[in-house]
Order: sequence, then C-alpha cells, then structure tokens
Amino acid sequence: MRPRLHRAWLTLRHTLTLKVLVVLLLGGAALHTLAVEGFRVAREAEGHRSGNSLARAYALTLAPRLGDPPTLAAARGLADPGPWDFRFESPNDTWSTDPQVPGSQMVLAWAHGDDWCWHNNRFYLVLPRKGGQLVFQANTHTDHAIPLTWTLTLAFGLFCVLALVWLALRWLLAPIAWLNQGITRIAEGDLDHRIRTRDGDELGRLAQQFNAMTAQVKGILDQRRQLLLDVSHELRTPLTRLKLGLEALPDSGERLSLAEDVQVLETLVSELLEGARLAHGRQQLQMEPVDLCQLVREGAQEFVDQEPGIQLVLPQSLVLQGDPMRLQRLFLNLLSNAFNHGQPARGPILIQLSLREGRTARLEVRDQGPGVPPEVLDRLFTPFFRVDASRNRSTGGVGLGLHLCRSIAQAHGGQLSAHLAPEGGMVLCLELPLA
Repeated sequence: MRPRLHRAWLTLRHTLTLKVLVVLLLGGAALHTLAVEGFRVAREAEGHRSGNSLARAYALTLAPRLGDPPTLAAARGLADPGPWDFRFESPNDTWSTDPQVPGSQMVLAWAHGDDWCWHNNRFYLVLPRKGGQLVFQANTHTDHAIPLTWTLTLAFGLFCVLALVWLALRWLLAPIAWLNQGITRIAEGDLDHRIRTRDGDELGRLAQQFNAMTAQVKGILDQRRQLLLDVSHELRTPLTRLKLGLEALPDSGERLSLAEDVQVLETLVSELLEGARLAHGRQQLQMEPVDLCQLVREGAQEFVDQEPGIQLVLPQSLVLQGDPMRLQRLFLNLLSNAFNHGQPARGPILIQLSLREGRTARLEVRDQGPGVPPEVLDRLFTPFFRVDASRNRSTGGVGLGLHLCRSIAQAHGGQLSAHLAPEGGMVLCLELPLA
C-alpha cells in the first residue's frame, strides 16, 4: 500500500494544478488574516467610541462632587489622584486645575453642537453650572479613528501578498512563455532551438515532448536533404555519359529531342543539389561585397533583345554583403520567370531597386502580363509547383526556379514574396539586408 501512496504523492506533487491551488490557498489565507486583523482594529475603534460614552456618564457622576457652583478646592481634590482636569468659567471668576484646559467655547466648537467630544486624544465635556460653564478634560482617552500608520501597514501588507501571489504564479507559468518563444523560433526555421524545461509537471513534460518532436523533425529533414544531395551526385555521372553518348549520334530530330530531355534533367539535378546545399544555411555562401545595381544591369543585358523589353529604375550604387554567383542566379531566375510567364504583356518588365529605412535593399521585378490566380500566390515557391497543371514543358520549367530563389534569399537573411499589381501583372519582391 505504501509504494502506491508514494507514487500517488509523487504524481500529485508534480501536478501544475496542485501548485496553482496551493498558491491560491496561501494567498487567500494571507488576505483572510489581513481582513481579520483590520476587522479587529475596527472593533477596537468602536470600543473606544463606546468608552467615550462611558466617560461622559462617569463625568456626570463627578459633577455633583464639585459643587454648584463648582469650587477650585473640590476640583483639585478630584484632579490630583485621577486623570481629570477641570475649568470653570463665570463672569465673576475663572479658574482651572491645569492651564492647558481649553475654554468652553473652543470645546463646543470641536464638538460640533454636542456637549462632549474627543480631540487630540483627550475627552472633553461642557456642563452648564450655576453662574457659568464647567469643562471636564480626561487625559487617558485614545482617539477612536484607525491610526494612519495602521492603515498604511494594512495597505502595504495587502500589496505584498498580491505581489507574492503574482510572482509565484509567474514562476509556475514561466514554461508557457518559454514554449511561446520556442515555437516562434522553430516556426522561423531554427530547428536547433530547444525549449527550456523545469521539473516534471504538465508544462515540463510538454516542453520535453516538444523538444523530442523538434529533434525528430530535424532528423527527418536532415535525412531528406542528405538524400537529395546523394541522389543529385549519383545522377550527375549517368547524365554526363548520356551527353557524351548523344555527341556520337548523327544529327536528327530524335537526337535534338533527347538532348533537350538531358538538359532538363541536368537543370533539375543542379537545382535540387543547390537547394539542398542552401538548406544548410548561410555557411554555404561565399560572402563578399556586391554592388546590387551592377549585378542587375549585367543580368538585364542577357534579356535586352527579348520582348516586351526591360525598364530599369536603379540608384547609382547599392552595396551589400552576399554571394555574387548565387545572387546573380536568383536575379536571372526572376527575370526568366517574368519573361516566360508574363505573356502576353502590355508593356516592358519593370525592375526597380530601392533602399528601405537605410537597412534593407528592395528589388521588385514587375511584369505586365495576365498575372496568376490569387489563390495560388502562396504556392508559387513550393517545389515542383506550376500554375499549368498539365506540366507542359513549353509553358515553363520543372517548378524549382522560384523555390531556389527563395532559398537563396533566405540564406542571405532576406525574403522573397509575390503579389498581384493593382493595374495587372505580378510583382516578385526581393528584400535583402545590407549587413
């Protein structure tokens, strides 16, 4: 029985629900203690108010012992052994057992119309006597109001309890923030990131399972990339043999068709191999200063004689750190896509390069063709996707060009996107950081 109870206790101890419940119970108990203490102080204040009523009744019992009119000798006899002091005011004579006893008019002003009051921790009573006014002063009275220091202490205690409860809940629920940050990092493609774990409660086990899932997904993707690399390398040798064999065949339509097929296969293998390499990140790039304006001008020269023409809007110079060979391949693929899929065109292809916020180079390649359906914009960069579902080679390549362009952009820390122009046609937008 004991091992079973021990296992149950361990399970309960590592339960987030129990921890939150304990924090709420402790916080509730602290708030209850503060409320009870405040109620006790209020009851004590009410007791003081009752005590003042008793003091008035006691003072009335002393009045006959002072005489009527009161005499100073009788007043001193009562004042010396006790907490009372007296003052008598009459047109003919005024005396007091203590010079600090206030006059009747001042006491009545404090009392707001009553014949007794408390002021500065003293009890006062004014009684009309023969020939004048008799003032009683009791020096042992405690003010009925709750002291300001206790009010501030109560407020500070309440603040401390709430702060401790908040800190405890924040500490318990911190794994939720870690999960959120980790999911964001992994969604951005950082599969090497691992979420922090703590204890063995529900959130801790969730973080451990998430880390295990991320490691498994990363392993699958790494295996797929390695497979693409291996297959691409293995295909290059038979493709080279095919090209050599085609050279030995006599010129004919069949030889030309076979040569085109081999060229398509070679392009496919080359783009698969390049994509697999870029998937490993920035370490595959040969970084150096690149003048993006010069690179665009040189790339545009290869299409200068093709219809519908090119219009350039470029600054004098825009230098960034990048891999010149891959950036050139990216730009040529964008231009090739605009010429191949932007037909029939209503005007030349517009290439515009600008600097945004001093940190990002923005290159737009805009055709004036019919565009594409809006629902396929998000799929244009998917490997092997083509708008033409028939996959006719005459309407485009194999569907890896834009995917490779986005891979090159991401390897440079940038982004490639597509949207439809309001006046028609499609815009491919490349953004690259300068550093």
